[in-house]
Amino acid sequence: MSTAIVIAILSLTCTYASALAEGDSATALAALHVKADQAPPRDICFLYAELVSQMTDLAGKQFHSGESGQASQTIQLVQQYAEKIHAGVTADSKKLRDA
Repeated sequence: MSTAIVIAILSLTCTYASALAEGDSATALAALHVKADQAPPRDICFLYAELVSQMTDLAGKQFHSGESGQASQTIQLVQQYAEKIHAGVTADSKKLRDA
């Protein structure tokens, strides 16, 4: 089911992908990843949802630019973060509705 969700999000994101520079987006993703890893339990789901959203945008850009190998790796990371969201749903999530 999570794979279907990722595919649906990816197809929508490919259509509406933003125009961030790849270097800027990589820095932003790294910063968001660190923030999510260090966040209190109540914020984890929201931050990982943001990370999944941004990484899906990146994967769409990678597919469009012909970098299918990198895009596949990005999608694998998206799946890992989606699993972390699923695991965190049972925790005390202040921003669960937003996520």
